[in-house]
Amino acid sequence: ELELIVNELYTYLLDQVHIAMDRVFGPRSNTVTSASLDGDDEARWKRLTMEAEVMRESGVAVRYYQERLGQAVDEEQLPDTWCSYAEYSLRVRDVLRAEQAFREALSMDSGHVRSLVAYGFLLVSRNRAKEAEVFLQSAVDVESSPLTWGALALFWDVLRATMFDREGNTAASDVYQRESKAAISQATKVDPSVTTPEQVYELLGRRLVELYLEDLANVALVKANGTTFSVDMLYAKLFFQADQVDEACDILTNRLTSGTCNGLQECKARLLLGDIYAATDRAVEAEASYDAALRIDPECA
Repeated sequence: ELELIVNELYTYLLDQVHIAMDRVFGPRSNTVTSASLDGDDEARWKRLTMEAEVMRESGVAVRYYQERLGQAVDEEQLPDTWCSYAEYSLRVRDVLRAEQAFREALSMDSGHVRSLVAYGFLLVSRNRAKEAEVFLQSAVDVESSPLTWGALALFWDVLRATMFDREGNTAASDVYQRESKAAISQATKVDPSVTTPEQVYELLGRRLVELYLEDLANVALVKANGTTFSVDMLYAKLFFQADQVDEACDILTNRLTSGTCNGLQECKARLLLGDIYAATDRAVEAEASYDAALRIDPECA
């Protein structure tokens, strides 16, 4: 309750700041450019923030995001930039900042699907089901896609499991199961490239791994019920993010020694293995893994 009040207060105060700034300085000029970038475009901002994140320079990355937001010329890009900032905040485990940034994106574009889905997922992970349902249902209303319908299905799956575990409410559990099946059915009908529930849940798992929401990602991947290379890679990333390094390495090593990988798959597996070794101060093994990936496919590496 306190966290919710704080977030609502933050949103209100930020709105008042924007109103006050507009009164004092007038509308944003379309001729404003960033001197620090010598007029370069959004692509360079993205590269700079990516480089700072890769180098684990969190303070630098945050400053770049703030610069991107402060110097934005095209206001239509602002919801995307706020959403990117929110996603970055999730990757560095700053949940409060992520929530505030998602709210900023949605205050500028209430139909910003990427923010609606990601924020809905975040709320589900925080056990704020009533709020999550609003955002996930809104995402479906704005865009009918495997991701939006699948996100709604996963919401009902999690609610069903949580409700049954806490209260043993069979009647409610049956309702949630029906809602999930209906949403998954819709998810498999809107895109010819995604036609099975397993594909929908794999898609959800990939997005949740990207958002560093490991518990929800695990639920989705269990339902994906696959032993494919792509699912194994997602599990390896999931374990890596959750600091279960040995499990991640085992998955990748087993896949590499199975003889079932093509060249591109082997390259991707060795690159991820190299990342894991590098992050855990195993420099010699990391170098060997990266070198092997380079020899397989220099373009991929």
